[in-house]
Amino acid sequence: MKILFSVFKWCLVSLALSAALATAYFTYVIMSFDTETLPQNHGQVQSELFLGIGDKQTLLVGLGGSEGGNAWARDYWKEQRDRFIDKNYAFLAVGYFGTNGAPKNLDRIALDGVYRAIEVATKNALVNDTCIVVIGGSKGAELALLMGSYYPDIKAVVGIVPGHTVFAALTDAM
Repeated sequence: MKILFSVFKWCLVSLALSAALATAYFTYVIMSFDTETLPQNHGQVQSELFLGIGDKQTLLVGLGGSEGGNAWARDYWKEQRDRFIDKNYAFLAVGYFGTNGAPKNLDRIALDGVYRAIEVATKNALVNDTCIVVIGGSKGAELALLMGSYYPDIKAVVGIVPGHTVFAALTDAM
């Protein structure tokens, strides 16, 4: 019985110590988070436009999720992109974090940076600038829904497993 009590006591002490360390760590991370300085490359995105052969192609804008990078420009999504292009869509793959020239982390992404990439794509003579559709998965779906609610020239939004709310970042502090 004495050994059992001793083991129980050490387990309780270990649990309390772990909780105290976790609390200290998260307090430090949250308190040291810089809310004044925006991330490096804030408002910048990396985009790639894929075009078919027809005139006045509807612009479909693809936004990846929390995996980062330019997910829709990867070979993994080539078959799906090609299906859209075959149906007379122009496809704009946008990497809004975790890719060259964009912020490193998903942290306070600027909607206007994504929209600027869309505006540039609509200047292409093959793109129908009056018909813009945004599609996103997961965190990209949250961004797609935001884009559709802020910019009236975005005519449709497809959200693949969007959240019911938008969080500012995927960082320890947020």
